[in-house]
Formats: sequence, C-alpha cells, structure tokens
Amino acid sequence: MPVKTAHYAGFIYIAYVREERTDLAKFRDAMESVAGTYDGKRDVVVDVTRCASLVSAEIGIVAKLVAVIEKTGRCLRIIALGQVKKAFEESALTNKSCVVVYPSVQSFIEEVKKSGGQPAPAPSDRANARVIRMEGSLSGATVKDMVAQVESALRSTHSRVVIDLSKVKYVDSLCIGQLMYLDGKAKKLGKPLVLACPPGQVLDLFRDASLDSLFEIVSPTM
Repeated sequence: MPVKTAHYAGFIYIAYVREERTDLAKFRDAMESVAGTYDGKRDVVVDVTRCASLVSAEIGIVAKLVAVIEKTGRCLRIIALGQVKKAFEESALTNKSCVVVYPSVQSFIEEVKKSGGQPAPAPSDRANARVIRMEGSLSGATVKDMVAQVESALRSTHSRVVIDLSKVKYVDSLCIGQLMYLDGKAKKLGKPLVLACPPGQVLDLFRDASLDSLFEIVSPTM
C-alpha cells in the first residue's frame, strides 16, 4: 500500500512510499483529502522513511499541505532519512516555522511517548512563545546571561519559554543547576520551559543524568 493514513488523538499520520508511477497520484489525493478537511486541531505527520528519493512534484504536494497548516498555528512533522531529508532541506520547506523534521521514526516515537501520546510542541510553532537562542559553551557568564533572559521572559506576557540549544556544544554543572532552578520557577508560574536540543553531546548528557525525564525536551526545527 503506497499511502496509509491514520487518525490519532494528537495527530494525523500519513505514511508514503512510491512503488509505481501511479502512486504519486494516490499520495496527492491523500494529502488533498487531509488538507480539505483539516480543522487545525491536530498536527500532521508525514512519514517518508521508506522513500529512497522524492521528485519535485511530491515535494510540491507536501508544500501545499504546509500552506494550509501554517495558517492554523499547528505543525507539519516530517520523518525523513538521507537524500529525502536533504531534498526537503533544499526545497526550503524546513525554513517554515510550522515544519519540524525528524531524522528517524524512533526519534518521533520517543517524543510522542514523553509527551503522553502526542508530539511535544516545537519551538518554532509557538505563536506566543519567547525563544532564547544560546551558542557555544554554557558556563560562567553565559549561564548568567541565559538565566537573566529566561527570568525576563517569565515576567513577560509570553505563555511559553523555549531555550534553543541547537548551537550549544557544552554545558557545565552550573548550567544544569540553573536549568533546574528555572524549570521549577516556570512551573510555579504555569509557563512551560522547553529545551530545544538536537541529538548530540548535550542531549546525551541530559539523558545520562536522567534529566530528559525532568525537562521538556524537543527536537528543534532542522
């Protein structure tokens, strides 16, 4: 079966693999059906991990659904590997604030499990989120700067605070302690504190210390 569509409480799931030329039309029909009935209450997940490549027409089909979703504040989550993931990146679709790409099915499943059956919010699809982007090493003065920015965001009217760690290569024990302090403060105020952290050394550190069960950690938009 080239196209499979399933509806879950937290998202609509579409899996696609092109086995014959006519499968492209089936994919278009399935995506247009979702777009035509989309109510903006759930994210949409497009799983193309079984595709070895995508042609421009298939990218265009996805782009049309993105145009529908981005008006709602929800998110299109793409699970793609290798050359297919690269094709999406080259199309600039991944620059859209409502698009999140997962490098494997497992990374998506882990996020769903941690967030109770639906994908955790991505830092880029927050209409009223304050995103704080950090770089390099988080230690000493840079940690103080991070704390100051987060505390300022928590005092603001933003409903959610996201610390984007995409470009952070190292965090020390002081940073971890301050993140725990900020997380506790955010929870008391009822404003979720989210860490956007890609696979790598920093995420491995959080997992080794079992901090991924304490913090809300999501994959940043790739």
